[in-house]
Amino acid sequence: MSDDSWLRAGHANITFVDIGCRIRIRRMPAPNAYVICARPLGANGRGDMAARRAARTHQARQTTARERLPPVRSMVLSRVSTWFDHAQSGRASAGVLVGPAGTGKSVLAGQSAAVASNLGFVTVSIEGHLGNVPSALCSELARELGLSEEEFASTAGLLRAIRFELQRLGTRGRCVALVLDDVQRYSAVDLAIVQDLVLHPPLPRFAAVLTLQPDEPSRMPPHVADFLQAVDAEPTIEWLSLGPLTREEATFLVESHVPPGAAAPRFIRDALELTSGNATNLTQLVQHVMTMPAHQQAAFLSGSRTLDDLDLPEAVTRRAAQRLAGLQPRPYALLEALAVWALPASIELIVELSEGSDRAVEAEMERLELSSFVVSVESQAVPQFRLADPIEARVVYQNMPVLRRRRLHQRAVGLFESRGVPVVEDELLVRANHYLGGSDRLASPHSGHILQAARYLVERTRYGSAHELLTRFIDRMKAEAALDDVPHAAFVLLAETSSRSGAWHEANQALATASSAREDEAASGFPALRRTARDLVARGREPAALEIYRKILQAEGLDPGTRAQVLEDAARIESMLGRPDEATRHYREALALAESVSDTRLSSELRLSQAIAFVMRGQAAQGQALSVEGSFLAGVAGDRNMLARALSSIGTAVGDTHSLARGNRWLRRALRAAERSDDYSAVSWIGWRLASAYIELGDWGAARSIADTCVHIDAGLHRIRSLRRSRAMQSLIHALEGRSDALDERLGDIFRGVELFGGPSVYIPDLVARYEHQLLSGDHEAAAATIESAHELLLRTPGWERYLIVDVLPRRASLAAASGSESSAREAASGLERLRSQKVEMLPLLEVQITHANAQLALVRREWTEAARLAEAAADGFDELGYRWRRALARRDAGSAWMRAGETVRATASTQEAYELFEGMGALRQLEGARETLLALGRAPKAFRRRSTLTARQWQIAELASQSLTDIEIAGALGISRRTVTTHMHNILQTLELQSRTELRAWITAHEGERALAFADLM
Repeated sequence: MSDDSWLRAGHANITFVDIGCRIRIRRMPAPNAYVICARPLGANGRGDMAARRAARTHQARQTTARERLPPVRSMVLSRVSTWFDHAQSGRASAGVLVGPAGTGKSVLAGQSAAVASNLGFVTVSIEGHLGNVPSALCSELARELGLSEEEFASTAGLLRAIRFELQRLGTRGRCVALVLDDVQRYSAVDLAIVQDLVLHPPLPRFAAVLTLQPDEPSRMPPHVADFLQAVDAEPTIEWLSLGPLTREEATFLVESHVPPGAAAPRFIRDALELTSGNATNLTQLVQHVMTMPAHQQAAFLSGSRTLDDLDLPEAVTRRAAQRLAGLQPRPYALLEALAVWALPASIELIVELSEGSDRAVEAEMERLELSSFVVSVESQAVPQFRLADPIEARVVYQNMPVLRRRRLHQRAVGLFESRGVPVVEDELLVRANHYLGGSDRLASPHSGHILQAARYLVERTRYGSAHELLTRFIDRMKAEAALDDVPHAAFVLLAETSSRSGAWHEANQALATASSAREDEAASGFPALRRTARDLVARGREPAALEIYRKILQAEGLDPGTRAQVLEDAARIESMLGRPDEATRHYREALALAESVSDTRLSSELRLSQAIAFVMRGQAAQGQALSVEGSFLAGVAGDRNMLARALSSIGTAVGDTHSLARGNRWLRRALRAAERSDDYSAVSWIGWRLASAYIELGDWGAARSIADTCVHIDAGLHRIRSLRRSRAMQSLIHALEGRSDALDERLGDIFRGVELFGGPSVYIPDLVARYEHQLLSGDHEAAAATIESAHELLLRTPGWERYLIVDVLPRRASLAAASGSESSAREAASGLERLRSQKVEMLPLLEVQITHANAQLALVRREWTEAARLAEAAADGFDELGYRWRRALARRDAGSAWMRAGETVRATASTQEAYELFEGMGALRQLEGARETLLALGRAPKAFRRRSTLTARQWQIAELASQSLTDIEIAGALGISRRTVTTHMHNILQTLELQSRTELRAWITAHEGERALAFADLM
């Protein structure tokens, strides 16, 4: 048989023409007519084997270097799965995944091959491009199918053997999947082979998945254009377009390269915007950040510094630089003008910046838009232009000559000032950059705009970027010999940003300069003193800070607003030091001053500060009422930061007065609001409260995830007091899970000289974490001393009764029951009773805690039946309030008491329930104790396998819904009806007690481990 006879036998209307290439298939106008051109490979009939081996080596390197991308494009994979389903039913199918570089085509190709293999297909997967090496694909196909190239004298013979092998697999009932990556890079010979296999499958049970990177037709090789035309004309071949990464995909990708919780949501948002959703650039960007020194890494990942301050790595900018290199000087000059302006600009504005003519600029902008260098946006019915790719904008700006950049900045300053319109928030930083980048001397109004921009950054906890801006400003004033003209407020802000960046010495220097600055205002030194006091508080020196505040309040010349703010700061410290009456007096005086000057925002802040003080005293109802008032005033003032804090305060109070689950929903809303407003100080505080709630709810995976995030935020923002509290929460979770921490490293001494560090909000979480670790190590004596010292400290510090109710007295009662100390158990129970007599308003939880403490006291007294009855009642009470962790502890105590009372059946039931609750949460130490109790009862623990909260189908739907897919899109991806999806979504949200798909997305991230459990139930 000749080299082409097998082709003639399969296709009757094929014309053969020798045109000097190996094989080429071209679609002809007539239906089903092709021209196939062929000739022998060479004298030896084997072709360039060295070139093929080189192609395989390059492919292996590409596969190794390729980074893992997020497996959340489930809709695409689900669609690919339907192609395999069609092939299994005897209908050959094919599809093409189209997307630009960095959209994950190669990873989807690999995942498609894995799906096919799992379905039992004989899978031929060729990952990575083969380069323009002739017949490399033929060689790869032979290798994948187990054929030896050396046995064939020509490519045609080898190709015939490949097709025969595929047909043989079909006759044996096998299904074959062909997965080819980046086919646009294939040579003409290989692309002809692909076209023949896809358009004329060698067997009915055949599926092909191709990936393709699109390009402009003018730059596309002719053989690729012909291939696309032929494939596109086949109606049975489906095309799927891959767009940029979604927010969820970017989150997955970033978190796979950084420690848990290290990347703040705003870092992911900014990185996604900078890279335009390109996965390759995003990966390289994150890897670049992770190579930085630890303090810089923390600043960027926490969002303290924006990515505008980041020098992009060459790997990210290379492609943009290559694309820009092909531009002529005139259009490139227009891009420079847009890069400096940094906002959408109209044609008229671009003309003024670039000093060109209207007609020429308009013509060039049209060409740049066609080439995708710029995009147009509509603003007030006027088309405006901006650079399409943020990375290209950075490359243009950085590569600009310094003098030209200064001239453009100065022109921008003139255009801003000539417009005479108020500066909106989005323009603050851009305008400040123009002033600092321009060539003219800075004037007083310019300094005011720069300070306004710095305050804008500080309000959003962008301390690192604010510090950079202020440093540039002061250095510029020094260069102009105008340092005396720098407002003292600039040094106060510099001190704040320095301390939040960990530069304490620089902060002290800035404060000293601010205090000595000469200004007309009589109270010029007050901001510097107030900043000094706040830094002392941050370092745990509350008494010293209070002395400074008292000094300020005694001075003359304070305006009412400033006096109200100082009174608020002083009231907070009075609360920390256990002086609730003085704190209340200061709050009331400050509130009267704020209302006298009609400062709505300050009135809201004062109410919220006082509300938190009431909540920590155990007076949650009053705290809730003040929080509601504060939220209303925050809404009136339009302050999103204050509104997030109000929601947090409401959530804590509602959790105390109603149910934990209800309060938790408010806290989740508060956390989202704080993240949206970039108030990461509030994110840390709300996250700590939310992690505490999740511990009580028994969702320790979510608690751990949030605690990790809080630790990284506080470390990145250098919030020393908050960092100790966050680390204590993280350490507490580890202890509850049975994991030891290096306590000397994680939780240092809570004393600084003779002062307690940070007040009860810091040292009580610290001591509680110590206590749990000491129990874990079996040192009950040290644990008793630790919890006793926490109790004594709180008794000497009134105003923090909530810690007594929630954290200290219950642990003291539990340890007393375990050690058999009746005096300690009696003191714990009587302490809770005294709090009830003081009309503490945490009545629901307090009543149940008293019942549980009395049960533990009865255990010590060996009143087994009474202890069991009280413990069962406490467990039911905790269950009603949503305290799953405390319910498990009460069931454990009930089981122990029933066992000693000789009630084996009841003891087994209670202990088995506690055992399952402990296992579901991952409480290994308590789990072992429950297991020993069951063995003592002569009952081995029932085989318990942790189950997922959601079913496998619910997991599939929840994952797609978290990617912002609609019910109709989910139904199409899974092949079910929209009504079924809607029903599942209702059940999912109800089961998880969630309110929205945004909350569902966060839940999925925190519970990834449960997914495997759900699908294991199907096995």
